[in-house]
Amino acid sequence: MAKASAINYILIRSEKIDTKTIKHLIIYCKKLTQIGTIQGSQCCPPLYSTRSLKTFYLDTICVKRTKIAENRMDMNDKLSAVCELLKNKVEHYNWVGFYIADSSSRELSLASFVGEPTEHIKIQFGSGIYGQAAETMKTFVVQDVSSETNYLSCSPNVKSEIVTPIFKDGQIAAELDIDSHSISPFTNEDKIFLENVCRILSRIF
Repeated sequence: MAKASAINYILIRSEKIDTKTIKHLIIYCKKLTQIGTIQGSQCCPPLYSTRSLKTFYLDTICVKRTKIAENRMDMNDKLSAVCELLKNKVEHYNWVGFYIADSSSRELSLASFVGEPTEHIKIQFGSGIYGQAAETMKTFVVQDVSSETNYLSCSPNVKSEIVTPIFKDGQIAAELDIDSHSISPFTNEDKIFLENVCRILSRIF
């Protein structure tokens, strides 16, 4: 089995990206290297570290996201499909949702989400992590919400959060918000991945 198809087979069969899946992939890639079946770098970097494999896994999900964005479903259905895909495939994404931005009223309104219900249906720019991301127009990462003074608590289970803006014609159109039940789960790979997701989704706004 070719390297690319073999790794894709493992990823497709894996319901979530977790430590077991990553270890399985590292062992597999090392075995391929030992028997000389890997030539060049067709699908992931030569160094088969946890980080490089996580990046490859997230890039694979991004391809699925592109297909969702190009589908003929309406916007809400597309956003719901992305929420489901993210939460189901990435272990530390415990709550995934979108907020639609209204620049004139400087307000964020909750749209599609997957996870526990939240009371934060409307949020002003600058309020909480969502509002700070909207106001600065930058990805906002909080690895431990207990250390954040301007934080709107959704659930006692939430330990960390990442919010990524979605832009349309240079203006903020929406945000992708992800909560985790773990402290410090988000890496630079998550940030790059989610910014790519939002770049893809900008075409549906």
